Amino acid sequence: MKAGAEVVFLNFNTATFMKRILASILSIAYSALFAGETLFYEPFDSAEAVAKYPSDAKLSFEKGKRGESGSLKIEVPERTGFGGLSLPVDISKARGGVLEVSGEAMGENVAPGPKYYNGAKFMLVVNTPSGNVYGGPQMPTGDFDWQKIKTLVRVPHDATGARLNIGFEQSFGKLHFRNVKVEKKSSSLDMRKAANVGYADETAGDGKGGWFDLGADEDASKFNYKHTATFANVPYMALSPESNGGKSALLIKPAGSPKMGAESAKIPLSVPQEAKYLYVLNALETPGRGEVGEIAIFGEDGKEHIFRLAGGVDVAGWENVQKELKNAAVGAAWLASKGYRKSNGLYSTRLKIPEGFGKVAAVEFRKAKIPWIVAAATLSKEKFPFPSECKFITAENKEWRAMPVLPDCGVIEGSALDCSALWNIGEVKARVVASKDGHLELEDNPGVPVAFQTVADQGHTYNTLTATKESTEEYVRQLRIQGYNMVRFHYFDFALMGGAKEPLEFNEKLLERIDYYIYCLKKNGIYLNLDAMCSRYGFELGNTWWPDDSGRDYNFDLFFKESARKNWFEGVKKLLTHVNPYTGTRLVDDPVLAIVNGKNEQEFGFLRNQKPEVMKPHWLDFLKRRYGGSLEKYNEAWGASANSWDEVKVFSYGKQPSAKAAARDVEAFKLERTTEMWKWFEKSLREIGYKGLCVNFDMIKNFSYASVRQNMPIVTMHSYHAHPSPTLGGVTRMAQNSSLSDADGVFRGIAGSAIWRKPMLITEYGHVFWNKYRYEQPFSIAAYAAMQGYGALTVHAQAVSTCPTPAMIRPFGCAHDPVNKVSEFLAAHMLLRRDVSEAKPSVRVDYSTAEAIEKLFIGYGMNSGQSKLALVAKLSLLPDSSAPAGEDEIVVKSSGGSAVVTYPGYSVVLDSKDGFDTDAVVGQFKKRGLIPESNRTDAKKGIFESATGELFLDSNKNFMTVDTPRLQGMCAEAKGKCDLSDFAVTRMGERGCVAAVSVDGKPLSESKRIVVAYSTNALNTGMEFVDDSMRGLMSMGTPPVLYKTGKFSFRLKNKNARAFKLYALGMNGARVQELSSRSDAEYIRASIDTSKLKNGPSAFFELAAE
Repeated sequence: MKAGAEVVFLNFNTATFMKRILASILSIAYSALFAGETLFYEPFDSAEAVAKYPSDAKLSFEKGKRGESGSLKIEVPERTGFGGLSLPVDISKARGGVLEVSGEAMGENVAPGPKYYNGAKFMLVVNTPSGNVYGGPQMPTGDFDWQKIKTLVRVPHDATGARLNIGFEQSFGKLHFRNVKVEKKSSSLDMRKAANVGYADETAGDGKGGWFDLGADEDASKFNYKHTATFANVPYMALSPESNGGKSALLIKPAGSPKMGAESAKIPLSVPQEAKYLYVLNALETPGRGEVGEIAIFGEDGKEHIFRLAGGVDVAGWENVQKELKNAAVGAAWLASKGYRKSNGLYSTRLKIPEGFGKVAAVEFRKAKIPWIVAAATLSKEKFPFPSECKFITAENKEWRAMPVLPDCGVIEGSALDCSALWNIGEVKARVVASKDGHLELEDNPGVPVAFQTVADQGHTYNTLTATKESTEEYVRQLRIQGYNMVRFHYFDFALMGGAKEPLEFNEKLLERIDYYIYCLKKNGIYLNLDAMCSRYGFELGNTWWPDDSGRDYNFDLFFKESARKNWFEGVKKLLTHVNPYTGTRLVDDPVLAIVNGKNEQEFGFLRNQKPEVMKPHWLDFLKRRYGGSLEKYNEAWGASANSWDEVKVFSYGKQPSAKAAARDVEAFKLERTTEMWKWFEKSLREIGYKGLCVNFDMIKNFSYASVRQNMPIVTMHSYHAHPSPTLGGVTRMAQNSSLSDADGVFRGIAGSAIWRKPMLITEYGHVFWNKYRYEQPFSIAAYAAMQGYGALTVHAQAVSTCPTPAMIRPFGCAHDPVNKVSEFLAAHMLLRRDVSEAKPSVRVDYSTAEAIEKLFIGYGMNSGQSKLALVAKLSLLPDSSAPAGEDEIVVKSSGGSAVVTYPGYSVVLDSKDGFDTDAVVGQFKKRGLIPESNRTDAKKGIFESATGELFLDSNKNFMTVDTPRLQGMCAEAKGKCDLSDFAVTRMGERGCVAAVSVDGKPLSESKRIVVAYSTNALNTGMEFVDDSMRGLMSMGTPPVLYKTGKFSFRLKNKNARAFKLYALGMNGARVQELSSRSDAEYIRASIDTSKLKNGPSAFFELAAE
């Protein structure tokens, strides 16, 4: 970050946006600001100043320390809707402007809210006839010292009032504020009269619609004008078409053009403004070079200055927006309706007004050489920096130290990090089967549950790690040493078709290498989970990551096209019946093949790339059967007036019909097609000769897919915390919130999809790089998966590599992420070694599929109050059954559900506001003696303890502990502490996790070899972020990996305490430095500062009794 820069938080959200949880908090950094017009100022420097403001919350004046000024103190003892001050702000002179709200804040034990926008509040709320505008930063949690806070808030031209809210929302703790100020910083042009087009356009070339009049596939209907008001760090007042007669932007056309638009538009300011810069949010219809248009500014005395805009310098075409121009940055971007991963958008142009020009009275847009859209314009004294001018770049320093470079990134056999003893069956001989009680077992050892720590293979494996027999052998050896007993072949079909000239033509050289890889896996006791198909183009020609003009998409095509099914069948048959020359066996007959998944994340078939012409025969057939062939009954139910079945249109996903009967039809049709799809997959695999476990539909977590999954032998599920957004305008965004703050919603979504007495396997999951709470992953996912008795964990992806370092971390490429290495080490012991006990009490949620369709909650996920029971007991769904409750089981009926939102590659369940009483069910367990009375669960306070007593979660504090005989630890915010059965963390300077693991199989209190894992955060060198919140990424950086250092202290109770020596370990398990510790007959204590280790930071430490 540039020297002297300050962090300024921007967050502009409408009321709808806040309610629907669709926002991301945007922050920027920029240089010292010019003085603005002060609308409100309160230093809170005396008791009299505090007394002026009444509140229901506890307010007091606190004197400053060491000569500092005093402050307002707000105390809220327990979670509440809002507790604090709501201060009126006079905006009569600020309409159409942008305000800076600033102050200083300090916090004590500030609890995070259940959602990232809850918590401590410093927010200006602006009232308008169409709803409220909210602006405020995401405040820190826990304890934090005095710091400056700023936020920029837009005030629409029709704003009626504003209030500044400071205090707590769905949170509690103590907050101090001083020097609170509201200033006007800039003015926006009032575009309401000049606007002549909307963002959306239904019909191309009709001269009536919006944008450039290019039709629905080439408009700006995806422009996020409601939920964002800063574009390239510049505040704009983008219009809402709903509040302006459908008109929201200004289209300037070339002189004499017959097309829609105006040749010029002059926009006066109601009050002339002094400004140093004019900012324009704009774009051209097509790329242009040379002069493409003019902007004239007029002074009070009629003085005129002309800006002549150059294409590719000041503005450019709206399609495929570039990262940055000389005088403009990408201001807004959205995914195009056509073109794979193409982004369209607008540029934020910055024009410097000549010195001494005086106040600006009007602005005119004119002389377009190419059709030119102007969405908004702002006048300001400020030079708002574009992202490239204020970016935060990671670099090595005392806080972030480079990880040591190793000759390879494997683990040394026999070292403390060697996990091979966790699974030692020798060569694979028996199939994996599903037991009747919902576990996985080996066929030759019935009644003994097994679990699988799985590595997800991708192109790096197929093309590099298995390039030679020697590299293959080493890779498989490392899989075994690092505790993996299953691999997932992901996008293997795409790899097999590499270089093909004809459909179904496999790459024989690659297949021969993979044959040897499978042979090595089998010899080392490692099973295979095969995605039969991942590629959008199946076993046809084409790069799955490139757009396809013909519109092929096997997620959709497999539902409706026989040609796609034939390609799937022939390709899968060719692969499975091929004889491996090294094993001498067809894969279809080999027990090493444990699982076959029909089509990776096929749920997307109903979410995108719909083809009405392909679907229509199936849709009409369904409707005719549903309405007995009566078009009249159809019209009556749908409120339609079709004269023939040919006039009936295919439904569009995402636009559910308003008529309830019609909406039920849509849901019933999708359920029918998904059920038929699964039956076809299963039948086809059996025809090919496969006798093992098969499955499909592994992503969406709603009742509709649960009703299909009940017919499968196992259930597989994908889920992510902090999945990155698509890259738009050169920026990829990611949330930086904790996975625990919403009561572990990332896991509850999975748990709410489990089917009664069916093995549940998490076949794709992760806390994605670069989220700063990645260290929570083994606690929030692995620990609860083990408690539920799940059969597999598969972090995504490529968790192991044998390529030499230095290397870098990528989202979904985590082999070189030390945070993930700690997570996988802990997960292997939690699940594979079963250090975390499986719970006995269970909750079964019953529902009727017919009722779910009738009441239209079929597309929802399990009710959030019910899903929270997964943090206490085992949890599952049971559709369409009246099976009696088990001995340790409570059965409840589904009470509606929570909304499921699907994103590229995963889905999440949004919590509902329901009346289900989680604590009441826990109380029932206590009455039946299934959970001890001492269990600390209090769902209303966000506290959950497992029935086993081993897992404890306080979602208010982003705090969780695992306390088992052989593994104990915590993940927490900075300054977190825990005192567990044998292990205590007495100090932790940075947020992270600390855990002690017995690696010799004995209880921690008796073990002679223990690993202490310490995980914080890791980034690449030279990563470029929009600002230091690290939400917006512009560059992934380069090696080496930087690990965030920190200090922590621990105490361990062990009968061998005096014999222990403490070592810092390399990521390969080698002892690299002996460290000091203190011991007596009962305890060993140590304090470690990873910034001071001789060979660089460590994530693992070994206690060895010698």
